[in-house]
Amino acid sequence: MQAADPSLWAATGEIRPAAAQQGRLGDCWFLAAASALAEFPDRIKLMYSNTGYSNTGVFQTKWWIAGEEIRVTVDDRLPANKIPKRGETRHFPRTMLAKKSPSGSWWLPLLEKAFAKVNVNYANLSGGWMTEAWRQMTNQPVIA
Repeated sequence: MQAADPSLWAATGEIRPAAAQQGRLGDCWFLAAASALAEFPDRIKLMYSNTGYSNTGVFQTKWWIAGEEIRVTVDDRLPANKIPKRGETRHFPRTMLAKKSPSGSWWLPLLEKAFAKVNVNYANLSGGWMTEAWRQMTNQPVIA
């Protein structure tokens, strides 16, 4: 049996705040901002140049740094390990950081990877402010 093709938005096209599942990285502040933005699914879709999952595994995202729009390109090679969950017999790789949503969408782990690239690397995402992530995703003013 072959695994289903990956989906950027899930088969239903849904973007839901409940998609956020934190992995081993201390970036709950970013995931909280992304979850809040997911209340407005069209805003998440505006962050992607892609309209669906790229068959090349390459995605372009839009961010705002100091009021300037920048484009960040990432691939779908996400940090993973082969340690199965408790009770799991198959040894499929699992992402170590943000997880795909329960409905199978990958928009959040890919967005997390792009945000890490904006901030130089994943390590720089360990600890931060939700308002900063929101500003970089939306270019909207925030009050801390």
